[in-house]
Amino acid sequence: MPQLHDLTALQLATAYERGDTTPTEVVDHLLARIEDSDRVGAFTTVSADRARAAAAEAGRTLRSSDRAELPRLFGVPTAVKDLEATAGVRTTLGSALLRDWIPDHNDEIVDVMADAGLISLGKTTVPEFGAACYTEPEVSAPARSPFDLTRSAAGSSGGAAAAVGALLVPIAQGSDTAGSVRSPASACGVVGLKPSRGLVTAGPNGNDGMGLSVRGPLARTVRDTAAFLDALTTRTGAGTVHPPRVDSYERACDAPVPRLRVALAQGSVSGAPVDAEVAAAAELTARTLAGLGHAVFARDQAPDPEFTEGFRVMFTALVGARTMAFDESALRPIVRHLRAGSKKFTSGELAASIGVLGGPRPGGGADQRG
Repeated sequence: MPQLHDLTALQLATAYERGDTTPTEVVDHLLARIEDSDRVGAFTTVSADRARAAAAEAGRTLRSSDRAELPRLFGVPTAVKDLEATAGVRTTLGSALLRDWIPDHNDEIVDVMADAGLISLGKTTVPEFGAACYTEPEVSAPARSPFDLTRSAAGSSGGAAAAVGALLVPIAQGSDTAGSVRSPASACGVVGLKPSRGLVTAGPNGNDGMGLSVRGPLARTVRDTAAFLDALTTRTGAGTVHPPRVDSYERACDAPVPRLRVALAQGSVSGAPVDAEVAAAAELTARTLAGLGHAVFARDQAPDPEFTEGFRVMFTALVGARTMAFDESALRPIVRHLRAGSKKFTSGELAASIGVLGGPRPGGGADQRG
């Protein structure tokens, strides 16, 4: 019989419905596991007392309510990325400057997850201000791949992916600007999805003003990912532009898939050589898709220096836009470097870069890279 930490989010939801376990049993089990085996540096802050109180309340609700009237993932444990303000819970943004900050408000994504009945066990580790592709903050241990502790969990959702991959939580919230969900998912052997921009609300505090960053799910299975995305898209707010969905992403997992045309990119946007192991994985995926009946074809990916420079300008400007009332010498070197670089751009250069990333690209249509 599988242990509680082996169960997926949807399996836990089913176990609650059958009365096989309770949110309190699951939360206590996972908290003990985090205390004993968070060798991957997944958590910066564990909110054990809050999680146990929420689990007890969820258990009472499950006993007294019609299960069909409750959210799909009600009572399932999760974790919140430490870039999201959480009322009453230490939120460091991965920075020593905010080591002791306890917000008095929630960013909207935290409210969305609470509305879905999810129980957060704490805040997952991030690089300072999410400004690096590795997760090595000053305020906690670095996030590592659960498959090889000598290797990075990548970033910036490194802690979230490590928590899911190490079976500390079944699902976790991440965010993605330039691979910050997808890269950690790859490094930690889990599923990570960057939703279309404007699908998941960022809220007034979480909107970066340029539309680069989006919130997204990390999970162990595609079906859990879909169910979590259902939960994250129940509310429209600042930054959302898509109409309400007409069906469930989870139910879409069972819908027939039409024959797709899939391009296998040869090369990279930056012009950097593609690592042989990465190329082999992409080619294996292409062969698998072809074996399922889809039309797969190779397509040259020419270097696009205009795009890469435009993204560099925008990302650097985002880091530089953060207001600082502290001694910046305490910042991590990469953050200091980006903030210094942001002062060199004119408003015209920034506007032009936004146009490059958001406007029509060669081949037709708006560019969806990044």
